[in-house]
Amino acid sequence: MFEAARRCLGILALLVIGFSILGVLGSIPLDTEELTATTPVTVSAFLEPDGMVGDFKLCVTAKIAKGLHIYSITQQPGGPNPTRLGIMETNDPTEVLSFIVTPMPVVTTSAVWPGLSIETHTGTVTWTYYIRFITKVKEKPTIRGFLQVSPCSETMCLMPRVLSFRAEVR
Repeated sequence: MFEAARRCLGILALLVIGFSILGVLGSIPLDTEELTATTPVTVSAFLEPDGMVGDFKLCVTAKIAKGLHIYSITQQPGGPNPTRLGIMETNDPTEVLSFIVTPMPVVTTSAVWPGLSIETHTGTVTWTYYIRFITKVKEKPTIRGFLQVSPCSETMCLMPRVLSFRAEVR
Protein backbone atom coordinates (compact mmCIF):
# COMPACT_ATOMS: atom_id res chain seq x y z
CA MET A 1 0.00 0.00 0.00
CA PHE A 2 2.92 2.35 0.81
CA GLU A 3 4.38 1.84 -2.66
CA ALA A 4 1.01 2.59 -4.30
CA ALA A 5 0.68 5.83 -2.31
CA ARG A 6 4.23 6.85 -3.22
CA ARG A 7 3.58 6.08 -6.93
CA CYS A 8 0.31 8.05 -6.80
CA LEU A 9 2.04 11.08 -5.27
CA GLY A 10 4.80 10.87 -7.89
CA ILE A 11 2.21 11.06 -10.66
CA LEU A 12 0.48 13.92 -8.86
CA ALA A 13 3.77 15.79 -8.58
CA LEU A 14 4.09 15.64 -12.37
CA LEU A 15 0.56 17.02 -12.70
CA VAL A 16 1.40 19.87 -10.34
CA ILE A 17 4.44 20.80 -12.45
CA GLY A 18 2.34 20.68 -15.61
CA PHE A 19 -0.43 22.82 -14.15
CA SER A 20 2.08 25.26 -12.67
CA ILE A 21 3.72 25.74 -16.06
CA LEU A 22 0.34 26.52 -17.56
CA GLY A 23 -0.42 28.95 -14.73
CA VAL A 24 -3.67 27.19 -13.97
CA LEU A 25 -3.18 26.66 -10.24
CA GLY A 26 -2.41 30.28 -9.47
CA SER A 27 -5.82 31.38 -10.71
CA ILE A 28 -7.86 28.90 -8.67
CA PRO A 29 -9.44 30.36 -5.52
CA LEU A 30 -9.77 28.37 -2.33
CA ASP A 31 -13.06 26.50 -2.55
CA THR A 32 -15.19 27.58 0.42
CA GLU A 33 -18.56 27.83 -1.36
CA GLU A 34 -21.65 25.81 -0.57
CA LEU A 35 -22.54 22.92 -2.87
CA THR A 36 -24.54 24.27 -5.81
CA ALA A 37 -25.00 23.52 -9.47
CA THR A 38 -21.83 25.52 -10.18
CA THR A 39 -19.83 23.99 -7.29
CA PRO A 40 -20.74 20.30 -7.29
CA VAL A 41 -17.71 19.38 -5.15
CA THR A 42 -16.04 21.26 -2.30
CA VAL A 43 -12.78 20.44 -0.53
CA SER A 44 -11.44 21.13 2.94
CA ALA A 45 -8.27 19.97 4.68
CA PHE A 46 -6.44 20.05 7.98
CA LEU A 47 -3.29 18.72 9.65
CA GLU A 48 -3.46 16.89 12.96
CA PRO A 49 -0.53 15.73 15.11
CA ASP A 50 -0.10 11.95 15.03
CA GLY A 51 2.29 10.13 17.30
CA MET A 52 1.42 6.63 16.08
CA VAL A 53 2.43 6.40 12.40
CA GLY A 54 4.06 9.72 11.46
CA ASP A 55 4.40 13.29 12.60
CA PHE A 56 1.02 14.40 11.26
CA LYS A 57 -2.14 13.24 9.54
CA LEU A 58 -3.15 15.27 6.48
CA CYS A 59 -6.92 14.88 6.12
CA VAL A 60 -8.48 16.04 2.84
CA THR A 61 -12.28 15.86 2.59
CA ALA A 62 -14.42 16.23 -0.53
CA LYS A 63 -18.15 16.88 -0.27
CA ILE A 64 -19.99 15.80 -3.39
CA ALA A 65 -23.43 17.19 -4.33
CA LYS A 66 -26.39 14.82 -4.18
CA GLY A 67 -26.89 12.86 -7.39
CA LEU A 68 -23.22 13.13 -8.38
CA HIS A 69 -20.16 10.94 -7.86
CA ILE A 70 -16.42 11.21 -8.40
CA TYR A 71 -14.02 8.45 -9.33
CA SER A 72 -11.47 7.00 -6.91
CA ILE A 73 -7.79 8.01 -6.88
CA THR A 74 -7.10 4.30 -7.46
CA GLN A 75 -9.36 4.07 -10.55
CA GLN A 76 -7.48 1.94 -13.09
CA PRO A 77 -6.48 3.33 -16.52
CA GLY A 78 -8.67 2.74 -19.53
CA GLY A 79 -11.85 4.09 -17.97
CA PRO A 80 -13.13 7.29 -16.34
CA ASN A 81 -10.83 10.05 -15.11
CA PRO A 82 -9.58 9.20 -11.61
CA THR A 83 -9.53 11.84 -8.90
CA ARG A 84 -6.05 13.29 -8.36
CA LEU A 85 -4.76 14.68 -5.08
CA GLY A 86 -1.49 16.57 -4.94
CA ILE A 87 0.67 18.74 -2.75
CA MET A 88 1.70 22.07 -4.29
CA GLU A 89 3.63 23.60 -1.41
CA THR A 90 4.72 22.83 2.13
CA ASN A 91 6.98 24.68 4.54
CA ASP A 92 9.06 21.50 4.95
CA PRO A 93 9.70 18.50 2.69
CA THR A 94 7.44 15.60 3.61
CA GLU A 95 7.47 11.85 3.31
CA VAL A 96 4.17 9.97 2.94
CA LEU A 97 4.22 6.88 5.12
CA SER A 98 0.76 5.50 4.31
CA PHE A 99 -2.77 6.59 3.47
CA ILE A 100 -6.37 5.46 3.91
CA VAL A 101 -9.64 6.53 2.33
CA THR A 102 -12.93 6.67 4.22
CA PRO A 103 -15.30 5.36 3.10
CA MET A 104 -13.76 2.96 0.60
CA PRO A 105 -14.98 3.49 -2.99
CA VAL A 106 -18.01 1.57 -4.24
CA VAL A 107 -16.83 -0.85 -6.93
CA THR A 108 -19.17 -1.62 -9.85
CA THR A 109 -18.99 -2.54 -13.53
CA SER A 110 -20.18 -0.61 -16.54
CA ALA A 111 -21.23 -1.48 -20.08
CA VAL A 112 -19.26 1.60 -21.20
CA TRP A 113 -15.97 0.09 -19.92
CA PRO A 114 -16.43 -3.70 -20.13
CA GLY A 115 -14.09 -5.74 -17.95
CA LEU A 116 -13.01 -2.73 -15.88
CA SER A 117 -13.93 -2.19 -12.23
CA ILE A 118 -15.37 1.29 -11.75
CA GLU A 119 -14.57 2.87 -8.35
CA THR A 120 -16.79 5.77 -7.21
CA HIS A 121 -17.41 7.99 -4.19
CA THR A 122 -20.65 9.81 -3.31
CA GLY A 123 -21.55 12.13 -0.44
CA THR A 124 -18.40 12.75 1.60
CA VAL A 125 -14.99 11.11 1.23
CA THR A 126 -11.83 11.72 3.28
CA TRP A 127 -8.29 10.82 2.30
CA THR A 128 -5.96 10.60 5.31
CA TYR A 129 -2.24 10.68 4.64
CA TYR A 130 0.19 9.83 7.44
CA ILE A 131 3.19 12.05 6.82
CA ARG A 132 6.57 12.78 8.33
CA PHE A 133 8.40 16.04 7.87
CA ILE A 134 11.98 15.36 6.71
CA THR A 135 13.40 18.16 8.86
CA LYS A 136 11.66 19.34 11.99
CA VAL A 137 9.39 22.28 11.22
CA LYS A 138 10.27 25.38 13.20
CA GLU A 139 7.05 27.17 12.32
CA LYS A 140 3.46 25.99 12.21
CA PRO A 141 3.21 23.32 9.47
CA THR A 142 1.14 24.26 6.43
CA ILE A 143 0.43 22.29 3.28
CA ARG A 144 -1.20 23.70 0.14
CA GLY A 145 -2.56 21.21 -2.32
CA PHE A 146 -5.19 20.44 -4.89
CA LEU A 147 -7.90 17.94 -5.67
CA GLN A 148 -8.71 17.33 -9.35
CA VAL A 149 -12.16 15.79 -9.82
CA SER A 150 -14.53 14.92 -12.65
CA PRO A 151 -18.02 14.99 -11.08
CA CYS A 152 -20.55 12.79 -12.89
CA SER A 153 -24.20 11.81 -12.67
CA GLU A 154 -25.53 8.52 -14.02
CA THR A 155 -25.99 10.08 -17.48
CA MET A 156 -23.26 12.72 -17.92
CA CYS A 157 -20.02 14.14 -16.57
CA LEU A 158 -19.22 17.77 -15.83
CA MET A 159 -15.96 19.36 -16.91
CA PRO A 160 -13.02 18.33 -14.73
CA ARG A 161 -12.15 20.90 -12.10
CA VAL A 162 -9.21 21.58 -9.82
CA LEU A 163 -9.99 22.62 -6.24
CA SER A 164 -7.24 23.99 -4.03
CA PHE A 165 -6.86 23.57 -0.29
CA ARG A 166 -4.69 24.84 2.52
CA ALA A 167 -4.16 22.53 5.50
CA GLU A 168 -3.00 23.89 8.84
CA VAL A 169 -2.71 22.28 12.26
CA ARG A 170 -5.97 22.35 14.14
